[in-house]
Amino acid sequence: MNKNEEKDLEIIVRWEEEKEIKTVEELDKFIDEKCLDLIKDRKLFILYKGYEIEYALDSQEYSCESLGIFKIYDLYEIMNKIDKKENNKSKNSQSIDMDRNL
Repeated sequence: MNKNEEKDLEIIVRWEEEKEIKTVEELDKFIDEKCLDLIKDRKLFILYKGYEIEYALDSQEYSCESLGIFKIYDLYEIMNKIDKKENNKSKNSQSIDMDRNL
């Protein structure tokens, strides 16, 4: 996915207060506004479709432990893997429902 493309997101960021963010660009702006990248050894946790994504502010790396993804620089990469996993879950549940109807 092109980094400049907007994607319909449901990202929830908790930093002093809970805030819903719709695009990765909004997330970047939020981080810049709060000067979060200047805080050493701090992490921001992003909730996307029920998956917790950790953002290390000092190294600017994203990780998603539940998917086994560690230390990457592209949030879209993690989001795409989550989307694929969710789509597979949806297809599997539809298949199970169809089998029950037979």
